[in-house]
Amino acid sequence: MVGKGKKSGCFDVFAVTLVLAFITGQFYFWDRTYKEPAYPEISQEYYVSDYSHALSDFTKTHIISEGEKLDQATDTAVLVVSLPTTEKLRKERYSQELMDRWGIDKDKPGRWALLLFKTNSHYSSEPHLNEDPYMHLELAEDLASGLKLPGKAGQTIETYAGDIKDGQNNYDQAAYDGFNALARELYQANQLPVPESLTLPYEEALKAPENQALLKRQQMQTELKQAESEVRLNPEPLPIQLGKAFLVAVGVLVAVFLICMALYYLIFGLGMLYYFIRKVFGYEDLD
Repeated sequence: MVGKGKKSGCFDVFAVTLVLAFITGQFYFWDRTYKEPAYPEISQEYYVSDYSHALSDFTKTHIISEGEKLDQATDTAVLVVSLPTTEKLRKERYSQELMDRWGIDKDKPGRWALLLFKTNSHYSSEPHLNEDPYMHLELAEDLASGLKLPGKAGQTIETYAGDIKDGQNNYDQAAYDGFNALARELYQANQLPVPESLTLPYEEALKAPENQALLKRQQMQTELKQAESEVRLNPEPLPIQLGKAFLVAVGVLVAVFLICMALYYLIFGLGMLYYFIRKVFGYEDLD
């Protein structure tokens, strides 16, 4: 009878553990597969939302300035967005959903373009979700069909998309040249003259004195941020530092000793209680 009771108890524990493991697994896979993707808010700069910090101030300033001019001239918004991850959605679906959530599709119905950069790798058991960092161009339907975009700009974007897929991570140059190529197409499609500021390639534009000054300022700001995060020397005298360190060391040792003693007496007490119960209820006679 006792043997059967023990076997039954073990089976019950195993069954409960199995059920809990199954339910936990179901919730895990449900959450992993159907978790709603993260959609950040649009930045104050509107034309640039650099959540991966992959773009330089030089490139962001250029896109904001030229993007506003382009919007006024052609009534078309070209947005550049960098994100660490687009969760578990295809790039096309995520782009459309992002523009819808940001209200771009309502503000500029059929008159918007998105250059989306995903900068982190994501691996999944589903092949179409095994996406490395990418550069993706999404166009409103009217632009893609009515103006026949992206045209020649598509070649530029395709080249940089290949570089990023191959791990070159030249996001800044890709954003600058990709935006310029797309903006030129929009001016030409609307039969407007292309501004000279959109004709300079990234590397040549960097050589301009005003852009060099902007890059130097950004580098100085980066260095200052790094300096702030560095470990600073303790200004207290050495004897005081040593004394505090000694007290902390003693405190840690005492705490470890007390914890060990508490565990010892807890285990000892549970053992004594176990034998006391066996003796009181006569379990020893059954052995």
